[in-house]
Amino acid sequence: VGGNQRIYRTGDLGRLRPDGSLEFVGRKDFQVKLRGYRIELGEIEAALAQHSQVKEAVVIAREDSPGDKRLVAYVVATASQPVISQLRSLLKTQLPDYMMPAAFVVLESLPLTPNGKVNRRALPAPELDPTASASFVAPQTPSQELLADIYGSVLGIKPVGIHDNFFELGGHSLLATQVISRLRETFSVEIPLRSIFEAPTVAQLTEHINRIRNTQEQIPIAPAITVVSRQQQLPLSFAQQRLWFLHQLFEGDSSAYNMLAVLELTGQLDIDALSGALTEIINRHQVLRTRFESVGTMQFQVIEPECQLSLPVIDLRELSQPQQSQQVQQLAEAEGKQPFDLEQTPLVRASVLQLSEQKHILLLNVHHIAFDGWSRGIFLKELSVIYTALSSGQPSPLAELPIQYADYAAWQRQWLQGEVLETQVNYWKQQLSGELPVLELPLDYPRPPVQRYTGGKKFLKLSQKLTSSLKQLSQLEGVTLYMTLLAAFKVLLSRYSGHSDIIVGTPIANRHRTELEGLIGFFVNTLVLRTDLGGNPSFEELLGRVREVTLGAYGHQEMPFEKLVEELQPQRDLSRNPIFQVWFDMVNVPRNPLELPGLTVENRLFSDPQSKFDLTVYVRETNQGIQLILVYNAELFSSLRMEQLLEHYQYLLEQIVTNPQQKLSGLTLFREQQKHYPDLIEQIAPREGFREFTKPEIEQSIPHRFSEQVRQYPQNIAIKTKKYQWTYSQLERVANQVAEIVLNQCGNHEQRIALLLEHDAPAIAAILGVLKAGKTYVAVDPSYPKERLGYILADSRATAVVTNNQNLSLAVELSQQEITVINIDEIDHKDVGGSEEHSPPEIAPDQLAYILYTSGSTGVPKGVIQNHRNVLHYIRNYTNNLKIANGDKLTLFSSLCFDAAIVDMFGALLNGATLYPFDLKSEGLAPVPEYLTQEGITIYHSTPTVYRHLMSHLSPEEKLPQIRVIVLGGEEVKPQDVAQYQKHFGIDCTLVNGLGSTEATFTLQNFINGQTEVVNTVPVGYPLCETEILLLDHNGQLTDFYGEIGIRSAHIALGYWGKPQLTEKAFCADPVGGNQRIYRTGDLGRLRPDGSLEFVGRKDFQVKLRGYRIELG
Repeated sequence: VGGNQRIYRTGDLGRLRPDGSLEFVGRKDFQVKLRGYRIELGEIEAALAQHSQVKEAVVIAREDSPGDKRLVAYVVATASQPVISQLRSLLKTQLPDYMMPAAFVVLESLPLTPNGKVNRRALPAPELDPTASASFVAPQTPSQELLADIYGSVLGIKPVGIHDNFFELGGHSLLATQVISRLRETFSVEIPLRSIFEAPTVAQLTEHINRIRNTQEQIPIAPAITVVSRQQQLPLSFAQQRLWFLHQLFEGDSSAYNMLAVLELTGQLDIDALSGALTEIINRHQVLRTRFESVGTMQFQVIEPECQLSLPVIDLRELSQPQQSQQVQQLAEAEGKQPFDLEQTPLVRASVLQLSEQKHILLLNVHHIAFDGWSRGIFLKELSVIYTALSSGQPSPLAELPIQYADYAAWQRQWLQGEVLETQVNYWKQQLSGELPVLELPLDYPRPPVQRYTGGKKFLKLSQKLTSSLKQLSQLEGVTLYMTLLAAFKVLLSRYSGHSDIIVGTPIANRHRTELEGLIGFFVNTLVLRTDLGGNPSFEELLGRVREVTLGAYGHQEMPFEKLVEELQPQRDLSRNPIFQVWFDMVNVPRNPLELPGLTVENRLFSDPQSKFDLTVYVRETNQGIQLILVYNAELFSSLRMEQLLEHYQYLLEQIVTNPQQKLSGLTLFREQQKHYPDLIEQIAPREGFREFTKPEIEQSIPHRFSEQVRQYPQNIAIKTKKYQWTYSQLERVANQVAEIVLNQCGNHEQRIALLLEHDAPAIAAILGVLKAGKTYVAVDPSYPKERLGYILADSRATAVVTNNQNLSLAVELSQQEITVINIDEIDHKDVGGSEEHSPPEIAPDQLAYILYTSGSTGVPKGVIQNHRNVLHYIRNYTNNLKIANGDKLTLFSSLCFDAAIVDMFGALLNGATLYPFDLKSEGLAPVPEYLTQEGITIYHSTPTVYRHLMSHLSPEEKLPQIRVIVLGGEEVKPQDVAQYQKHFGIDCTLVNGLGSTEATFTLQNFINGQTEVVNTVPVGYPLCETEILLLDHNGQLTDFYGEIGIRSAHIALGYWGKPQLTEKAFCADPVGGNQRIYRTGDLGRLRPDGSLEFVGRKDFQVKLRGYRIELG
């Protein structure tokens, strides 16, 4: 910017903190790259300095022999000399494996420069003296020497003692596979991968190998891979065949299996050398110049002659920097989405974007049918070697490959048959026997009928402390870090889905022969890991289960996933991947960074990836800790839900390392147990005439509250039907007359009075009359079968039946001359406006109000009993949340035998509003739209089924603007219901999706307006006042994400009439004490990211149909 200021480059590395202050990270010159990892040497030094016997520590990267770059740690001891194995163990708990020094050197003092700084150049080359470790025991036999050499070459660590543990030295399952292949060559023995887990030291494994060789227990050794004639038809490998099938399924129009790399090259680029190097690799690896053709029902590989790769250079130098960035983004995305034609070669595309003389972008794209993650490392390593040679005028120094991918494919087909195939098939059929579970994760968007691959990506870094704790736990439990992370993720999937049988897919390199380690091709295989999380095990127990499943899968990894699908023949579903929908990948394939002379190379990432599965988790170890990369199908999940999923996973891991003995039910997903719900009373604005229903007002009887409305609104219309229109005074008069005759006929005792009346005003008056008489009403529908009616009367021990002329003969028949029959049509209604005095009995709030019979699992109905106080509690919530005022007009479509009628009937009559009973059975749905408009209905309530029929009778442009609230309940509300509401009702109208049951009336409400976006499911919302929603697992234990919905409240039903055992099963005391109880609904629910509840289905075989709860049994 000019002026007299200058800039000094310190060589120190810094990082800005969120508050704007600077954090010192390390020295630029003390940062090294090793096997593709960027390593801060100071971080290793700081870890070593924590050891009590280390006074000073310095770590450098040495390359004492060409190509053998490794870390060496130099330590100065305190009073006593440290044991090297202890230093190694310390670092293992704090640093990833790639930061582990290959050698440790103990010095009396560090060499210094004249100005007192450590002279790193003067540090001696390590003399790998086994005596440096007190616990080191050198190999004693030729077999131990050979095996120690194998460990050392695979791990990059020498020497290896006979008591050194393979996994503590940095081994993992992929490296263990390489040990297996070298054992095969060296000892002519085939052992399962499990053997290294069970005998991880040199001494133990040598003994194991000797025992196998002496007892002839070894697995048959596969024949060597040999070159096959190119004159014959060359088969596809099993993996290639599946990709070819998917390619045909999408008619070649899919880029889901493109593997794109975007590399930024800074420095002097030799375009000719780059083009020549890429061409050399394609010619060197025949699979990259292979096309695929069909002959009848068979597919074959056709290897084309050597070719010259086209490498176009696109000049972007004239563009501004922002324009360049935009263009690079667009070109990279276009390249990534451009499908390959598998009938054309090569299966590699490359182009160079020139940004300046010194900066280029290389776009490198290969189809997965010829490539995998391991192949990428080979490709980049060979590109480095060949480019270096060509740019200096030398030919490629790489020797010709002894075999090619086509030879492997032919070998695989030949080897995997007969007894070998049968052994593999039998194992996998046993593992995947029975009905395979389909993992039903909570979706934010409907699953497309044909799988789509639009992806999203989220990142999470675990702290170094948590990473260290996870590694320590893994070592203590004798498992790999991968197994620990997988077990925890399966716990998460179980919580999200509610399933205990969890299947996850995972990749395995499938390069279990040394001749395959340097070959480009599609070798990677898929293993299916099925784990049973049932029985509420501890996490330690679960780890044992996951270990056994994983090792069993490793031992049968030769079974191609494609062949497995063919053998199992799972039900075909184009909307999802077969067998599993979640992929878990611990990324530990060899990393070979692209190193080109005169150039610095950086990876650049563009756009969201494609997602081949519902969820894919990639786990990488970095020097800052474990990094989790979650790739998700953006057609199914929202970004918010995926962020929450990673948070839940991290919190699970934190709890697991703290107490691995904890039962799975004791693990929670949420850091904060306190639930924050929106205030439902604030969702709808108050309107004229609304009076808040206060909490003290539930401490009375229903008739008392009704009489208050009569005194306040005597001339308001209380009820209106086709035949009747009664004011509050008139309804009170009729109800009092019913009460009087009931008292005259039945006396003052608490009794059950059955009501056998059609859906009209007299039935409402009868209900009020029976309640005024201090009795319990039992509503029965005259249309029910006589057998059901007779059962209800007998079970409730009804002392009287209130009926009318229309139903008199039926009532007399049912009474069998043992029950009093009261005909309300004999009451003189001519003077309903008169003022006859009547003094009702005193009714306590806890006196029974009704028995409603609902479907029962034993084959007979069960009666739900409720008292006055609790009814008023629900009406209080309904009133306050909907702001019911004396000017409102409420529908009553539901049968009086169901709890939905309770909120309609008393929601109107206990607030001075008007109730509009409408008999759908006799009137049908066709006249309803006109009826709603003509009567000026303001609050509409029905089941979604009735609502949908109503919507079908509306013309596309027809509106119902006077309705201000729509309440739907009794069945699941679908997104199309919300769409119809937003189309046909006014902007001030609110849709309320409610969840309740006869045992708890209304417990959850979700308020929806015209702007609410609903895509996949409509949540049932949040709990009402003085109600808490619990989620319970299979054992009835509290869980926090998915489970059976339990309702904790002081106002749930009192139980089932005359059925104490059934009551005890469904209703339980609150373990925290108090007057609250818990009702287990049998409904399954799941928490959404916003804290609302989503209805998932029924736990049992009970269904809801048109609002009716039906026991299929």
